[in-house]
Amino acid sequence: MGRGVLHGFAVWFIVKFVPPSDDSEMEAIVLTTSPFDEPTHWQQSVLYIQQPVAVDQDDSISGSIEITTNKKYSRFLDVQLSYKVKDGPMFTHQYEMNDFA
Repeated sequence: MGRGVLHGFAVWFIVKFVPPSDDSEMEAIVLTTSPFDEPTHWQQSVLYIQQPVAVDQDDSISGSIEITTNKKYSRFLDVQLSYKVKDGPMFTHQYEMNDFA
């Protein structure tokens, strides 16, 4: 059985823009940053966690990601990650976009 340490989560998006139902000439447009599709300039992101967690092969990891608009800079996003491993405690981390570097 495999063992490892969870340091974070890789995230990406897939968005499908469907044309209005009355426009049969248009096709849906799909934008994706999936590592399984052609590369784009957007790329994927990694949400690192503060305390790495030991995991075993086939451990259940469940949780959610909530993305909201930053209150001060409307073009930035805030991310809240909540997760747990097996029946362990739920952990929550906040991530704020910062492009001012």
